[in-house]
Amino acid sequence: MSLIAAASFFGWLVGPLAGGYLAQYGAAMAFQVAAVAVFLCMIFVATVIKETHKVSNEQSFLSLFKSNNSLTLLSHPNILNLFVLQFFSVLV
Repeated sequence: MSLIAAASFFGWLVGPLAGGYLAQYGAAMAFQVAAVAVFLCMIFVATVIKETHKVSNEQSFLSLFKSNNSLTLLSHPNILNLFVLQFFSVLV
């Protein structure tokens, strides 16, 4: 998880810096370079990272959504208490 957070924060740092340097060539250039970078990352992920989880059952999307959403966690009392505490702390 820390590697994911580090990569995310690195993107938050490098993105605006690159956009600022590329702004002298026009706003379109910054977006074109970003599109190329995203495409290269997509190719990297598709070729280097192997699939580790194969779904073996053939269920409908709706039944999978009903059984595997985050709201099912609220059936656990400790998580429900944490949810209520977090909800009301955001309101204040």
